[in-house]
Amino acid sequence: VWLTIIVLFTIGTFGISSMSNVPASITRMWTPSDFVLHAIEYGLLAWCMLMYFHAIQFTARRTPAAYIRAFLFSGIVGGLNELWQAHVPHRGPSGSDVLANFVGAALFIGLFHLVKVREEMNSS
Repeated sequence: VWLTIIVLFTIGTFGISSMSNVPASITRMWTPSDFVLHAIEYGLLAWCMLMYFHAIQFTARRTPAAYIRAFLFSGIVGGLNELWQAHVPHRGPSGSDVLANFVGAALFIGLFHLVKVREEMNSS
């Protein structure tokens, strides 16, 4: 189920990025709300990756390798999405968006870790 969610999420993200109805002057402009939206979007993708790891192997959910893979996957997909936008009329890539993608992934991975640690403490 989680792998399906990840695939659909990624396809949806690229689909939205393929829309060329946003003027280039706006897409190149950095705004705090744009940064937050990117952070949430790619943070959720990283969270989904951790849930996928949890589904395929219970112990993988909190290993450093799982965190690193989720972080890199989310950030790389976000980076590729920005490169994709370079080929969409009236859109363009943004370094601040790539940064926001990685920041969001890191924040959501940290949140995931805290939630799982708290669950374990409450179940003990």
